[in-house]
Amino acid sequence: MSTTVDSPVSANNASSNSRPRDPTDEFLTSTFVRLFAIALVMAATTIPSWLVSGLVEEREQRQAGLLEDFNRSWGPEQFLHSPILVVPYRLQLHGPRYFLKVAPSNLRLTTQLAPEERKRGLFHATVYSAQVAAQGAFRIPSDAKIKEIVGEAALDWKESFVMLQASSLSGMSTGDHLVWDGQQLPWQNCAETVYAGKLCDNAAIVLASLGLPAPPGADTAIPFQATIDVRGTGALRQLLHGKQLDATVSSPWPSPSFSGNLLPTTSTGRPKGSRRAGKPLITPRRRFGLIRKSPRVIRTPRAQLLT
Repeated sequence: MSTTVDSPVSANNASSNSRPRDPTDEFLTSTFVRLFAIALVMAATTIPSWLVSGLVEEREQRQAGLLEDFNRSWGPEQFLHSPILVVPYRLQLHGPRYFLKVAPSNLRLTTQLAPEERKRGLFHATVYSAQVAAQGAFRIPSDAKIKEIVGEAALDWKESFVMLQASSLSGMSTGDHLVWDGQQLPWQNCAETVYAGKLCDNAAIVLASLGLPAPPGADTAIPFQATIDVRGTGALRQLLHGKQLDATVSSPWPSPSFSGNLLPTTSTGRPKGSRRAGKPLITPRRRFGLIRKSPRVIRTPRAQLLT
């Protein structure tokens, strides 16, 4: 016959092993495991995205560098203004020269756009050549309207000229000209005229000096025609000044887009070699008419529309 006696230590161990675990410990353990798993997932997704974002940034920089190269060598994005009649005057004999600017009473603009895609490795840019033809009429303001704007100052019609403004003169040729009341006149670079430093600081401007022997009659409509060739990269934006406007753009551009306050009234095209025509007044300014006096031409002048 034998007898077995458990020691007090063994009894305590048995009682401790049979004691249930604290729910707080289980919760903390499971929460830590979940947080650790989430951190691993975030690291696994974030690190590759950092690597990809670095590659994307490097590609964007190289694409931007390519566009800058084309802007310098071919031409920048063009902002082309329609022609404006400019008449100098002075409020005092030796005072500063001001300019009265008159927009056409009616303007019809036709643009032939020839786009081309240029590639350099993986990168590409769209460049274009544009042949722009404008025709319309300038209506000479009445004496009362002129006096309302310039006061008692006398307009110097002998020094009057027609101005055309663009972002760059790249693409212009000697064949570009202005026809004023049947007389053909060449364009001149504004920087090469007496107005250099006053009128020509804000943009690339060409002038056609009229040299009128006498002031034209008030309320007289004088017809004009103008041609200009420009080159650019990316987009062509036309800022049209006048009371009655009609613009047409035709191009084999397969997928053009339009922006501005007024979109084309009509647009037709084909999948290949499409032609789009209508009134794409890209960034149009239809409120232009007689422009108030200003010591220099600004890029976006304020205007008062003649009625």
